[in-house]
Amino acid sequence: ARMTEREREMRATQAAAKLYRERECGAVYEQWKEGSIRNAMALRCEIRLIDQRTHDIWQNWLTYQDSSNPILPEPEPSQ
Repeated sequence: ARMTEREREMRATQAAAKLYRERECGAVYEQWKEGSIRNAMALRCEIRLIDQRTHDIWQNWLTYQDSSNPILPEPEPSQ
């Protein structure tokens, strides 16, 4: 089956989000590379950005602009 323009755009934004996460969290790792906290800081960065991306997808694609209930419940941030 052929992809629609929306599917192509969604895949492109997902690839961009992944690249941003890798670069941003890689920079966080570099910032803390001399310390034992470097892995924890990089992982915290990844979790924060994945939570943000998950919420963006929910808000843009799984909710309605009126008062209708969303298709899925609002995602909770990771603990």
